[in-house]
Amino acid sequence: MLREDGIRKDKKAGGLSEKTILQHHRIISSILNDAVQWQAIFSNPAARVKPPKVPKKQAKCYDEEQTGALLDALDQLPPGDLKYRVMVELALTTGLRRGELGGLEWKDLDFDKCTLEVRQASQYIPGQGCFIKDPKNETSKRLIAVPASTIALLKKWKAQQSEKRLKVGDLWIGDDWVFTTWNGKRINPDRFTQWFPEFLEKNNLPHIPLHSMRHTSATLLIAEGVDLREVSGRLGHADTSTTGNIYAHFLKSADRAAADKMENLITRNRNKKQDSRTSSSK
Repeated sequence: MLREDGIRKDKKAGGLSEKTILQHHRIISSILNDAVQWQAIFSNPAARVKPPKVPKKQAKCYDEEQTGALLDALDQLPPGDLKYRVMVELALTTGLRRGELGGLEWKDLDFDKCTLEVRQASQYIPGQGCFIKDPKNETSKRLIAVPASTIALLKKWKAQQSEKRLKVGDLWIGDDWVFTTWNGKRINPDRFTQWFPEFLEKNNLPHIPLHSMRHTSATLLIAEGVDLREVSGRLGHADTSTTGNIYAHFLKSADRAAADKMENLITRNRNKKQDSRTSSSK
């Protein structure tokens, strides 16, 4: 369990996932390859170690009906939970990662143009606390259009945050962070993932991780026929193949839906022609 100040209760130690092991193997192998090039060692021993296969998992997300229920539940949150409502809706409408949400500053938002710039991310590491770092990759630095309704919600949160700052006075230690603790300190991004499942449980909503808001954002756009390159750009993926691999199942579903729509179009056209011939023959 994690409080807003970043203090974490101990959890049971567990084994590493296949994905984590694979990432560690790649890092170690890369280091040893450099050692071979520097002639410090003759060969890379990691090359003889077979890394684990990471099973492909279908991205968990909400469908349109579940998303509607989620938004209804968010609308019912008390004023004191406004920042969490903003956090979830922003994740849904923009596809931002949790760390990217935590690294947002008000200067990254343009209320007039309804845009948001992703420049940095926040991360928490036990023993080090929270710190700011570059986003996941170079393409993660991006400018995103934000729906006007989400911008209006952000304005409402900014006004509430300003009121809190006045009440706290000299105890306010923050700068320009969008998501803060009671005294203006940048919120621990782990707090987001602690609050979200509690919210889902209280509202009898299907349990999915907060990161699935990013997946939900992408799949809803795909279902609406948004070009894959646009979806990839909003998510900050390095290339469209990454987006295609993650959302292959939903792309197939969207493709089937497109084929069904085309079938309906052709059928209607043929029926009109048939009706016309029948009428002219009478």
